[in-house]
Amino acid sequence: MSPLRGADSVYDRPRQHRQLTERECRTWLSSHREGRLGYATGRGPRAVVVNYAVTNEQIVLRLPDYSEITQYSLGEEVTLEVDGQEPSIGASEIVTVRGRAHRPDDPAIVSTVDLGESWPAGIRTYVMCVDLTTVQGTETAVS
Repeated sequence: MSPLRGADSVYDRPRQHRQLTERECRTWLSSHREGRLGYATGRGPRAVVVNYAVTNEQIVLRLPDYSEITQYSLGEEVTLEVDGQEPSIGASEIVTVRGRAHRPDDPAIVSTVDLGESWPAGIRTYVMCVDLTTVQGTETAVS
């Protein structure tokens, strides 16, 4: 019998879903650095992997100056999805943030967060923030 199918298969077991609290979502966001940023362009929706940092009120991104993201998302609602496995409890979690993308009110915000990245010399970067307007998450555990 295939290890992927049968009585003991993880695919055949019932799954339990639980909504995460906002505090759990923020903890998840703070413990990760990478997610998928979804935004609309003139040619349709896009989802791009980005590095991020989180503050109490917003997500902070540093992007190359020439990025399509900066061309289409400023002033618009975007979505950041951060997902992964939580092996200690045998579950996967996904947290979704929705909010308006904008330039930071205080450009010094970059010095207050750790974006955990470096850029090659000569590459101009741009800082963009996303308000934490909606923060939701789901935990899915296999029984």
